[in-house]
Amino acid sequence: MEVLNKKRVSSKKLTLTAMMVAITVLLDYTIGVIPLPMVAITIVHLPTVIAGIVMGPVIGAVVGFCMGAAGVIRSITRPSSPLSILFINPIISIGPRIFIGVMSYYGYEFVKKLFKEKNENVSVFIGAAIGSLTNTVGVLGMLYLVYAERIEQILQGKTAKAFVITVASTNGIAEAIAAGIICTPIVLAVKKIYK
Repeated sequence: MEVLNKKRVSSKKLTLTAMMVAITVLLDYTIGVIPLPMVAITIVHLPTVIAGIVMGPVIGAVVGFCMGAAGVIRSITRPSSPLSILFINPIISIGPRIFIGVMSYYGYEFVKKLFKEKNENVSVFIGAAIGSLTNTVGVLGMLYLVYAERIEQILQGKTAKAFVITVASTNGIAEAIAAGIICTPIVLAVKKIYK
C-alpha cells in the first residue's frame, strides 16, 4: 500500500511539474512577455513561483530552468527588445531563473514560520514577491556584471547602472506585486488539490 501511495505522489508531482512547464512555455510564446521600447515586462515566471511554493525548491529549480531555456529560444527566434541578443547567454537567461522557485519556497517557508499563526495568504504573497524579485535582481545583476559596456552601446547615452536601477525600481516592483496578487489564490487552490 505504501508503494502505491509513493507512486501516486510521484505521478502527481510529475504531472503538476509538466503542467507548470507547459504553462511556462505557453506564456512565453503568447502573453507572458509584454514588450516595451527597451525592456519587456514578464509574467512567465509565475508558474515557477507556484511550482516552488507548492512542490518545493527542487521542482521550482527545474521549472525555472525550463523557463530560462524557453527565454533563450525566444531571444534567438523572436527578439522582443534591442537587448534580447544578450539573453542568448545562458548565464543571463537560465542561471538566475533557476533560483526563482527556490527563493519563492524559502521566502514562503520563512514567513510561515515567522508568523507562527497560519496566515497562508501573507506567506504565499511574500514568497511569490520574493521569487519575482529574485528574477529581476538576478537577471539585471547578471546583465550588469557581464554586459555593462554592451548595454551602454545598445542604449546609446544611458549608463548601464541607470538602466538597471530604473528597470528594477519600476518593472521589478510592479512584477513582484503582480506576482503576489496573481499567485496567492492559485497557490492556495493548487495546494488543496495537490495535498
